[in-house]
Parts: sequence; C-alpha cells; structure tokens
Amino acid sequence: MQVCFGRKQRQRSLIGLSAAVFGFSLLGLGQSALSMTVQPMVTELVTTGAASTARIQVGNETAAALPFEAKVLKLTWHEDGSRTESPADEDFLVFPPQGLIGAGGHQVVRVQWLGDPQMKGSESFYLEIRQLPIQIEAKADPGQRPIAKIQMVYDIKALMVVAPRGAKSAVRVLSAEPTTIQSKPPQGAAPNVKSPPPTPAVKVVVENDGERHALMGGVNWIFEGKGLDGKPQRLVVKPSAALAAIGVGYLPPEGGRRVLTVGVEKAFGPGPIKVSFTE
Repeated sequence: MQVCFGRKQRQRSLIGLSAAVFGFSLLGLGQSALSMTVQPMVTELVTTGAASTARIQVGNETAAALPFEAKVLKLTWHEDGSRTESPADEDFLVFPPQGLIGAGGHQVVRVQWLGDPQMKGSESFYLEIRQLPIQIEAKADPGQRPIAKIQMVYDIKALMVVAPRGAKSAVRVLSAEPTTIQSKPPQGAAPNVKSPPPTPAVKVVVENDGERHALMGGVNWIFEGKGLDGKPQRLVVKPSAALAAIGVGYLPPEGGRRVLTVGVEKAFGPGPIKVSFTE
C-alpha cells in the first residue's frame, strides 16, 4: 500500500501537530517573565523563489524588555523516532540573530534558505528562539550578601521544513501485526498502585519512498483484518488519537523507515492486517 501526501494535506498535518509536539521549555522559576510567543510554530519552505523565505514573529507578553537570540538547528531523525540536533546557521540567513523586544511588543525574525537549491529530498530544522537571561540582584541589608533573583527563561523551538518544489511523500506499509501497549501508572501515584492492563495496538512498519517527509500523526489510520472472534473488523484511528500514541510520527523521505505502534479500540486476531491512510 503506497500513499502520496500532497501539499495541502501536509500543511494541515503540520499545523495540527505543531502545538502538541514543538512546544517550549522553561528553565528556572520566578515572576520576572510571564510569556514569550513564537508564531507560526511550523513553517514550510521551498528551496527557491519567494517561498524560500519565512517571517517568524516573536512576541513579548511580559512587563519588561525581553532580549532573545535566534539560531537554526538541523534535525537528523532515526528509525526509533529519536532525533539529533546539529548547528545549521550556515544554511540560513537569520535576521536579526539577536534582538530586544519591549514590553508587550513584537519582533519579526526573517529566515531565508541559503542551502542547496537543487536538494533532492526535504530536510527539517528547528528555529530556536531563546530568551537571554539578565542578571538581576536585589540589595540586602548592609553587610550582607546581595540576594539573587531567579528568572524564568523561555526556549521555544519552531519547526521549519525545506523541500524541493513540488516534492511529495510516498508512504507504504511494509508490515502490520497485533500487539499491546503497556500503560504506566498515573504520575504521582503511590508505589503500590498497579499499572493499568495492556491495551490492544497494531505495530506497523512504514517506509517513505518520496522526496518529501510525512507526518504520520496527522492522518487517519484505517486498520482492516479479523477480530479475536474471527469476524471481519475495521477500525479507524483519528489524528488526535494517533498523535497521542506516536507523537508527530515523523517519517523521513528517500527510504526513511519507522516502526510505529498505534493503539486501537479492539484487538486483532491472527492473520493479515491491512493498513491505509486518509486525510
């Protein structure tokens, strides 16, 4: 089974997955900052023309000036879904690379692709917007050491995808077999609380032969086979449930392969399981 994902479908998948997958991390505690925003969280670029440039807006929702820096990291994805980040500033023109945003203000960061205009397959990157910490000290009583305040530092990574013009993904299923997912006890549960029973799932090996990556957490998964009672069974897993099970489900282009385990409502019995995808 081979499925091609076009541009419109890719855009919907990216937008739907961005908030859940590409969020922000907070370092430190305190009231010196309330919020920094980055929009859009997902940007799709092509290698040439006007669409090779993006404009990312950084917002300061605090009551104080917000200094920040912007840099680009290239993502290398592995079969188990993990990813490695490496510096990639030479592939982009980022302006301004640093800035200072006044209280309640906004700054547009312009990002332009400078890499290979003839790239064969799409590549993915993070645009990391990091708040620069400011050393703040409050004076103590005479003869005592100054009291240092702790800041909250925002670090937001927005996804950028660069693809050849007109590139498409071509996803095919290599295998599918029934399995189970073992859930963990709720966070903060007492040590004697038992784990919930395993839930039914299907382990699927997918491969992408296209020149554009695919986000498997942003599509409907359709499973067809036989249930434990031997009767025909058809189950549909919607994007919200797929995202909860496999995350973004990033599938690299040009032969990229992933093993993804998707939870289903009912267990499948022995025999072949047909897997297909829809928007």
